[in-house]
Amino acid sequence: MAEYQNSNRFVTLVNLYFNIYFVGGIFFQCILLYLILTKSPKSLANMKYFLMNTCFIQTFMICCAFFIQHRVLPNAASLAILAYGPCRRLGPNVCFATYHIFLIIPFTDKWDFPSVWNQTSEEHSHYDLSIYYPYSGFANVNSIPFLLATTILAIGAYGIPVGCFFLTRKILSIINEHRSMSKRTKEQAKTLVRGLACQIITPVICYIPIFTLYTYSQTTKTEMLAIEHLLIIMLSLPGILDPFLNFYFVVPYRNAIVKAIMRKEDEVKSSVPASTVSARSVIVKL
Repeated sequence: MAEYQNSNRFVTLVNLYFNIYFVGGIFFQCILLYLILTKSPKSLANMKYFLMNTCFIQTFMICCAFFIQHRVLPNAASLAILAYGPCRRLGPNVCFATYHIFLIIPFTDKWDFPSVWNQTSEEHSHYDLSIYYPYSGFANVNSIPFLLATTILAIGAYGIPVGCFFLTRKILSIINEHRSMSKRTKEQAKTLVRGLACQIITPVICYIPIFTLYTYSQTTKTEMLAIEHLLIIMLSLPGILDPFLNFYFVVPYRNAIVKAIMRKEDEVKSSVPASTVSARSVIVKL
């Protein structure tokens, strides 16, 4: 029984994290959307729609991550998707569909959850999986749909950051060679590109290490309890980090936030003398 409880020792902490992640992520994405709609200058007219699209996609990702809150448990010939989020109330089919919301290919494979349950129980008999039952997963990790889905994840983890790195270098080179742009416009453009570079580095930090460990765990069939939980946490982390990168590197948004903070500080300072005067007048009257 002690081993059973030990296998779920991170569940409460991860659940608390996702509640904070969901509220914070939606809040900051809403602030970003407000800045995009109200503080974007004409020079960012084309970029505005790109930023809005990214904002909506990341908001959707935050909702999906909170909705499923899964951990991945590899078996010899199958893969269990242990969901602990609100989707559990709607059944394993809804959880599995949410897991593959961006991966259409696995929908062509056969969903044989009982086989996943049996093999998971046999190979991880010291795990207490009762809190996840009924859960979903892949019945055959050697099937073409599963291998294609893993390939798509690998391309996203390794290929996209590398491709974006070369594109960023190309954009900076074009900006430096552009003669019709003013010095100020060039600096703002470079700052924006640096922000995009940071958005590239974020997935590199979040995706590559965790996906590498996930691949190792899947290949060697090694139990790595922390990785089981960290996979979705790290893959969804850019959703809450990205707004802060936009707040800082998109100069008009940064200026708007600084002005709002300074205005609040001025209001607090202006209210202090008034309180002091009223206090003194009360003392004089007494």
